Amino acid sequence: MRDMDWPLTTYNQSGLYPPLSTTIRSVSPYASGSSQGSVNDFTPYHQGPINSSTSLASPAITSSYSLLYHYEFPLEDYGTLEDSEQSYEMFKIPTDFLPRSRVNDLVEHYMKNVIDIQYLLADYQIAGIIFESVERHRHSRNAVMLLASVHAKRFRHPTQPVLESNDPDTQERLSALGMLLGRHDSLITEDAMAALHMVSSILFDGGQGGWKDWLQVANNYVDNLFAMSLSPANALLDSNAKDAFVVKTAIWFDVLASVTTHKRPHFLEAIRAMFDPNRSGIFDTAGTPPQYSMMSPMGCENHVVWALAETSELSCWKQDQICAGSLSVPDLVIKASYIDAYLAPPAIYPELPQGDRECSRHLASEIFRASARLYLRSVVSGDHPAVWDIRESVKDTLHCIGRIPVDAFSDRSTIARSVVRSTVFSFFICGALATEESQRDTIRKILEREKGESVGNCSSIHSLLDALWQERSQYTVRRGLPPVSSPPVEWRKKLKKSRILLV
Repeated sequence: MRDMDWPLTTYNQSGLYPPLSTTIRSVSPYASGSSQGSVNDFTPYHQGPINSSTSLASPAITSSYSLLYHYEFPLEDYGTLEDSEQSYEMFKIPTDFLPRSRVNDLVEHYMKNVIDIQYLLADYQIAGIIFESVERHRHSRNAVMLLASVHAKRFRHPTQPVLESNDPDTQERLSALGMLLGRHDSLITEDAMAALHMVSSILFDGGQGGWKDWLQVANNYVDNLFAMSLSPANALLDSNAKDAFVVKTAIWFDVLASVTTHKRPHFLEAIRAMFDPNRSGIFDTAGTPPQYSMMSPMGCENHVVWALAETSELSCWKQDQICAGSLSVPDLVIKASYIDAYLAPPAIYPELPQGDRECSRHLASEIFRASARLYLRSVVSGDHPAVWDIRESVKDTLHCIGRIPVDAFSDRSTIARSVVRSTVFSFFICGALATEESQRDTIRKILEREKGESVGNCSSIHSLLDALWQERSQYTVRRGLPPVSSPPVEWRKKLKKSRILLV
């Protein structure tokens, strides 16, 4: 078979994959003795006999991976587990053309090399949630296998797209998952998670492609979840950890997707109900349980998520008013002022928290705050980098980026990687509206460090910014003008044309 020509089980000897030391966290959430959890925290849903490798006498008890890592999906037992609400296919091989060893190889690669760079700022228990879905649900497992395949192939050939290639194996996996597209009813949590894995596959493949279709699947599930509750806030507050993860991830992807598509966020009203600081909902307070906070998995405070969504809405409102010939600038300023009031920088930046993950989230949240304000000001004043408040916000965003510890870049610590790869939206808008060469050089150098890892959209964003900078330089040189005298920056138009999701 075609896949058997690719011996994933020999990656340590062949160098097919990145060295594990650079791709997995230094302290696994399931490592023995870890404060974040242990292997015993994960209980498989399988009701039949467990493979002997997972017995109490097995080294699996001290492994740094969950039980799923050591579990072989049986080729038999094609039955279903049914309860009052859901039906799951148990342990059926996801695609007929893959042998059992190939399934295990791809899932193993995902757990060893991919999951820790898929959701860089998520709580550690997210790994257990994903592993559970992979074990019990065919679509989740199939999507994880495809994501693992994208990661491995991009490592081997960094400049070659995977999902839009004519590779028959890739296309067969896409077809196997295609049945999720267009579904609105009877979706279960694992369907939504599979769709989010597909969005991740596209992000790992450069960020361009049909991510909107897959995001719509997750949105459909969240819509159904909201419809069954008194309000979106209640739905999130009452959700289990798995549903809460799906809800928050779908909302975050939706908000940043609106920047690319120039459309109102799908969940705008839900975001207002949950995160508007002046309405009852879920706020950024010390007593708020982590499940209710967008700091995990996204590293963005709730009110900043709300501000980003409102800014996209304001951009659409402004364009509608211009088209109708009825734009009131005072109304625009009043609407923007309401949002801007929650995005001001602190008078004194607090010390960075201890711990890589907490430090990364804090840095990311401040970068998002500053760039959200820059986005808002560009909506009000247009994309004119000479406007004083836009220049001020560019400097504020760069100041927040500059708070990333210098040694984080020199030793390739998880802090730099986590923050930069989680805030590509901020890097893009800041770079697009920066006029000083020193500012652009800062953005360029940081993105160049990240694009060397072969997966993700840092390389795509770097290329898009280079094209913007080159066009503006050519324009000003031809006319003998200073950089600030050039026309508005067409970053929105180029972003929409590129179809890159800034996640």
